Amino acid sequence: GARGRVESSGTFATMGVPPGRYFVRVSGAPQGWTFHSAMVNGRDASVFPVELESSDISGVVVSFTDRPTEIAGDITAENAAPETVTVLVFPSDANAWTGYGNSSRQFASARVGKDGKFRIPNLPAGDYLAVAMPDSQAADWQNPKFLQGLTGAATRIRLRDGDKITQNLKVI
Repeated sequence: GARGRVESSGTFATMGVPPGRYFVRVSGAPQGWTFHSAMVNGRDASVFPVELESSDISGVVVSFTDRPTEIAGDITAENAAPETVTVLVFPSDANAWTGYGNSSRQFASARVGKDGKFRIPNLPAGDYLAVAMPDSQAADWQNPKFLQGLTGAATRIRLRDGDKITQNLKVI
């Protein structure tokens, strides 16, 4: 939970961070831009933790984009009103279902509107599973066993930087 200060030059630093595994999280972005990544030694530290030992880490590159990703679409619900449905999107790699800190950029959910439409912006590029389900069943999304049970009914989506994907889903 350390905070950093960004200088006018674009450099930033944190102070007094004890050794451990950390994610880089960014709050706020310049107007018209969205946080894209925080690269450390070729890995995105906003998705994969970085190990902070006794020495500082330098060369962290925080990037923003004006072309954020988006998954949107319509749902088909035979026995549910659209506004009682949630769409869950989660990584297809089960190894990413744990160890991501308080929140993961690779997990997202959206309530479906009365018009049957949903929209999930700003996921990092990657391979995902998407599923539409009644709100009452979506609460256990942080449980890997629950996610494993969804994989057979989920739709696979490959999301690349800047992609705007339309994916229609049927409520399970």
